[in-house]
Amino acid sequence: MIKAGNLYVSLWTFVLVLFAALCGALRWLLLSYAVLGIHELAHYFTAKRLKIACRGLWVQPFGITIRLCDNLITEPSCEILLCAAGPAVNLCIAAGMYFACNLQNADAQYFFISNLSIAAINLLPILPLDGGRILKAYLTARLGLVRAIQISEIVTWFFVLGVGLCSILALWTMRFNVSLMILVAFLLFNMSTEKNNNRYLVMHQLAVYKQKLSKQKVVRVRNLAAQTDTPARQVAAHFSYDKFHVVHLFDERQNHVASLTETQVLDGLVQQGSAALLGALAQHRKYGEKQKVLA
Repeated sequence: MIKAGNLYVSLWTFVLVLFAALCGALRWLLLSYAVLGIHELAHYFTAKRLKIACRGLWVQPFGITIRLCDNLITEPSCEILLCAAGPAVNLCIAAGMYFACNLQNADAQYFFISNLSIAAINLLPILPLDGGRILKAYLTARLGLVRAIQISEIVTWFFVLGVGLCSILALWTMRFNVSLMILVAFLLFNMSTEKNNNRYLVMHQLAVYKQKLSKQKVVRVRNLAAQTDTPARQVAAHFSYDKFHVVHLFDERQNHVASLTETQVLDGLVQQGSAALLGALAQHRKYGEKQKVLA
């Protein structure tokens, strides 16, 4: 790996460039890198603008990626803007070329189609593509991180299956066109990495939830209502890293009996296990308060 400032270049990239030069495909490779570079630079400068810390840009044989210092972006709207920046710039370039350039030139055609293709592929709601991350951030703001991850992973599998079926059809009709098959293989490979990353995000959230108020000072509150016989893990699935949650408990007659903060719910899960009911957590809290008064 060669480092130049915030730019990291894999040595295998030079091997690919040499191979492309020997095969007479160097200009197509360089044009592809230019499109990917523009896409990732849009992400990079947007991250800088949003004050999201970046480790730099990684140039690898089959792509260019931006790497963040922390995969957890605590504001869904910032994550949406960050992910949308790359495809938006590619679409703007394609639109500008369509209206202002002569697309009869082979290089111009390739650059135009590449920008459209990169934007279209990245906007698919598939993790870890930009579209998948936008969907996850949007759902996080409304349903909480855990539910957002669950739904995003289901949507990802659905669309990957669709792309896989299209690749089989393309392979059948066009014989040796395996480009979609390569894309499916790439998505499947990255899905396992993304799944591990999502587990990290959930664990990270549980690890830092007590610091939410102390760090941000003022946090938006989301009120949740649940019955006392609801498992605590079920309501915890609706917690989000960008809000502080208060859970109001109601009995079978819909009478309000207690309220728990997200801190108390998560502490209860740690102490009593995933089978703990909200009513039991509330009773345990009241018992603890009585013990303190007696002491």
